[in-house]
Amino acid sequence: VQGLIDRMGGNEEFVAQLDKVFSLPPKFDESYYGQVIHEIREMQIANMGQYAHGNQPIQHMIYLYNYAGEPWKAQYWVRETLSRMYSPTPDGYIGDEDNGQTSAWYVFSALGFYPVTPASDQY
Repeated sequence: VQGLIDRMGGNEEFVAQLDKVFSLPPKFDESYYGQVIHEIREMQIANMGQYAHGNQPIQHMIYLYNYAGEPWKAQYWVRETLSRMYSPTPDGYIGDEDNGQTSAWYVFSALGFYPVTPASDQY
């Protein structure tokens, strides 16, 4: 992660790019699918900019604020995601459940930590 931060110009620029994910309008290109699929609609309704939590590869992004020295932003966005995108109902979370990733994100995040580097003991 530090190498990525360095390549992007340091902590300040890195955090600015992370912030943009949440501040850009929730516009999506559905032309590939030929229609607005449920993951796209869910992100538009969540109103968290371009943060598409239903697309699992981005789920660790929130925790990158910790590496750039702004853990309060990670804490804020984790709480927002937990409250906006998970509920105790039959359709209680957004996106697709790919091998347990979406529910695992919830469990780890509710406990207050997350394995940003999969298959390691780094949390």
